[in-house]
Amino acid sequence: MEIIKIAGYTHNEKKFILDQYLLPRAIEHAGLKPGEHKFRITKEVKDYIIKDYAREPGVRSLKKYITRICEKIAFQIVETDNA
Repeated sequence: MEIIKIAGYTHNEKKFILDQYLLPRAIEHAGLKPGEHKFRITKEVKDYIIKDYAREPGVRSLKKYITRICEKIAFQIVETDNA
C-alpha cells in the first residue's frame, strides 16, 4: 500500500474560507445581525487565529474557534444590554 500525502489549505485559502463562509455563518448562528451591532474582527485577529489556533490542514478547528468567538461577542452584547 502506498501512502499519498495531500496538502491542506494554505493560509490565504483559510482566510478566504473564513471571510466568505465561516464568519457569516458563525455570526448568524450566534444570533448577531450584520450591521446591527458594532463589532469587527480585524485582519490581524483572523491571521492570529489561523496561524496559532487553527494549525490543522483543514478548517474544522477554524470553524470551532470563530463560532466560539461570535458566541462570546453575542453574550457580552446581551449582558451589557440587560445591565
